[in-house]
Amino acid sequence: MAGEPEETLPDELQRWVDEQVAASDDEPADVISRAVTLYRLVEEHAASAGGETPPVGDIESDLERLADRVSTLDDRVGNVENGLDDRVGAVEDDFDEKITDIRERVIQVKREADAKAPSDHDHEELRERVESLGTRVDHGFENYEEVLSYLTDETDDLDDKVGRLAGVVVSLRKRTARAERQVTRLDAAADLKRVANRHGTTKAKCEECGGSVAIGLLTEPTCPHCESGFVGVEPAGRLFGSGTLVTGRPPALMAGDDPAEASGNGHGRRQHEGENGDGENAHADGAAELMEGSRND
Repeated sequence: MAGEPEETLPDELQRWVDEQVAASDDEPADVISRAVTLYRLVEEHAASAGGETPPVGDIESDLERLADRVSTLDDRVGNVENGLDDRVGAVEDDFDEKITDIRERVIQVKREADAKAPSDHDHEELRERVESLGTRVDHGFENYEEVLSYLTDETDDLDDKVGRLAGVVVSLRKRTARAERQVTRLDAAADLKRVANRHGTTKAKCEECGGSVAIGLLTEPTCPHCESGFVGVEPAGRLFGSGTLVTGRPPALMAGDDPAEASGNGHGRRQHEGENGDGENAHADGAAELMEGSRND
C-alpha cells in the first residue's frame, strides 16, 4: 500500500514529488499531503470569492504564513522534546544515583551485621526495608510514565491555546483598524462642519454634481450624491444664495509653505485660524487629507 500512490501518479507529477523529496528529505506521502492541503485551501478561497481563483500573490502570502506557522510549531515541538529529554535524563541520573547509594548502604549494613551477629541469625527488619525500597523503585517507574503522559497532554493543550490566541489577535487588529478609519472619517467631517458653522452655512451645493447637502448630517467629508470628496466651504455670495462645498484634493506643498498648516494638523490649523481669522480652508484641507488616508487604508 505504501508504494501505490507513486505507481498511480503521472510522470510529470511523480518527477515533481521526487524533486521535493530530494530537496527537503521528506517522505513522498508528506509532500503529496501538503500539495493536497494547498489545493483544498485554494478551492476554499475560490469558493468564498464567488468561484474566482485567488491571485498568485494571495496564494504565496498564504503559503508563507503556513510555512511560518509550521516552522514555529516545529521549533516548539523541538523545544518540548529537548526539555523532555533533559528532564528524563535528569530523572534517570537521579534514579541511578539513588539505586547506587541504596546498594552501597545495604552492603555496608550487611557487612556490619555479619561482623556482629552469628551466621545463623536473621535480619527481618532489613528484609522488610529492602522490600519497601523495591516497591518504591517500582512506583518510581510508574510515576515516570505518568509524567511523560502529562507533559504530552500539556504540549497538545498549549498548541491549541496558541492557535486560538493567534486568531483573537488577528480579529482585534482588524477591529482596531476599522475603528481607526471610522474615527478618522468622523474627525474629518467635524472639521468641515466647524468651517461651515463659522460661515453660518447649514446647507450647500456640491461643486461636482450640484446636489444639495445638509452639512450637519455628514458623517464623512464626501458628497452623498456623487461621493466626491469635499476640501472646503465657500459661503453664499448673496443674501439668499447657497454656499458651495468645494470638491477635489488639497494642493501640494510649495516652496516655503508651512507643512503644519498645509497638512491640516489640529494644533497648527487652529492656531493659524486664531491669528489670521481665516482658517476655514485649512480645516477643509485637513478633512480631505484625513478622508483620503482612510480610503487608502
